[in-house]
Amino acid sequence: MIQAELVWNIRSELGEGPIWWKKSLYWLDINAPRLHIYTPEIDNKQSFILHEKTGTVVPRAKGGFILAQETGLCVFDPMTEVTEPLPWPSNRPIVNRFNDGKCDPQGRLWVGTIGRDKPIASLYRIDSSFEVTEMLTGIRVSNGLCWDENKGLFYYIDSPAGAIDAFDWDPDLAAISHRRQIARLPEGEPGVPDGMTIDRQGHLWVAVFNGSCVHCIDPDTGQSLEKITLPVPKTTACWFGGKNYDHLYITTASIQEDVDIYPLAGSLFVCRPGICGYPVTECSL
Repeated sequence: MIQAELVWNIRSELGEGPIWWKKSLYWLDINAPRLHIYTPEIDNKQSFILHEKTGTVVPRAKGGFILAQETGLCVFDPMTEVTEPLPWPSNRPIVNRFNDGKCDPQGRLWVGTIGRDKPIASLYRIDSSFEVTEMLTGIRVSNGLCWDENKGLFYYIDSPAGAIDAFDWDPDLAAISHRRQIARLPEGEPGVPDGMTIDRQGHLWVAVFNGSCVHCIDPDTGQSLEKITLPVPKTTACWFGGKNYDHLYITTASIQEDVDIYPLAGSLFVCRPGICGYPVTECSL
């Protein structure tokens, strides 16, 4: 059994969006809102106050980080703590706020919004010229997304649907097609799928919100190969980091939790699942 260890005892309200970049793990507390940076080599922990709820952080090839927030996209520089807005077309209204997002292997940013209880959110692709393309509509809570270059596949989660979907993915056209459901959580287990990442064997690691766990899913069979149990109900996202990308970092949330019962809710955890993941792709914006 894979054991998860406590890394940072912090009561983040809605920890999300972890990425590994240059020896550090970057992750968000969406509601606070804050950007957290953990550097295990020197056991350094930093937190930066943000001005809007922020669902996504990715490194930018031109320097700094892209943040996807309530009103649009911006660049944030942790060295100066300066935030610079980026273009967003006026004919693309943002529903509630941006949520989970990642860059595809070509550096294009894919980021979704949330519609909460209504299927009114979308998944967008933003190219280096800031051209915005609506890739999916009718979404409720746009969440986990990742790509398998070897198989030409894109994986995606709309959390309330309770499933993981796959699409055929054309990297040259940045197009997705032939949507199909490939997996659900094991029958009888609580929670909904949230954030997701992929390992070098093509397996999907899926955090389960209100499920106290992360499942390793075989996308070919839809079966869970491994289950990592955590001491908190709301596991939100995961990402491989460390020198060899062999540490799986897991974010959690404390929102609407009884912290007397779950004192570690909102903390950051890590485990070593015996497999490696991929580096994060820099954003071309």
